[in-house]
Amino acid sequence: MDQTAVRDFFADQPGAVVLVVCTDLCSLHLRTSDDPEQIDAWAVHPGERSILDRVQSGLDLPDSAPAPSREVLRETGNMSSATVLFILQRILDDSALPEGARVAGVCFGPGLTVESARLTLRDAQT
Repeated sequence: MDQTAVRDFFADQPGAVVLVVCTDLCSLHLRTSDDPEQIDAWAVHPGERSILDRVQSGLDLPDSAPAPSREVLRETGNMSSATVLFILQRILDDSALPEGARVAGVCFGPGLTVESARLTLRDAQT
């Protein structure tokens, strides 16, 4: 099944695609162990609130995990690609995160596009 066929199949239920992608995301891209709890902070691009809901439920994350993403979405709305940079800034400003904290970045794009990165928080002074 090619990308167009998959997109057409899920056109009326985009949340299903997000749920499938999120369920496999840690094992494919962000693996630190078999447990998403090994991630200290999550920067999820919030195209809309339902995306955050699906990521949270798909990875069984606590309410605190998507909090920076929800805050940025509530305060600024979806600013397209730049939104994730505002979320990362919010995470960097969190003094509770220690040096070496593991951050997962997840962005969804048009069609069935997903980008992810595993980042490590480092002090810029060292």
